[in-house]
Amino acid sequence: MPKSKIENYLGLCRRSNSIIFGFDNIKSSKNCFLVLISFDCKPNLERRIQNICNERKIIFKKLTTTLNEMFNIDNCSVIGITNKNFVKPILECEE
Repeated sequence: MPKSKIENYLGLCRRSNSIIFGFDNIKSSKNCFLVLISFDCKPNLERRIQNICNERKIIFKKLTTTLNEMFNIDNCSVIGITNKNFVKPILECEE
């Protein structure tokens, strides 16, 4: 099955070590520019992530797919992008 554009960009981010996995890592990060959450993310976690994004003026996007499927990782519902150059292409991707 061919990968979507967003999966390709996230693969590039992963290979360039520009992804932070998990709420605690995003919370402690100083250089996160974009936060992506799965559509099946728990409401409490989504609210906490939105609060952090609002406080730090980080761009927030909810995906229509699950991050578990994209990365083949169990319990992956939130990631942060730490490379500013990937933000615009990821946001422009049609899912």
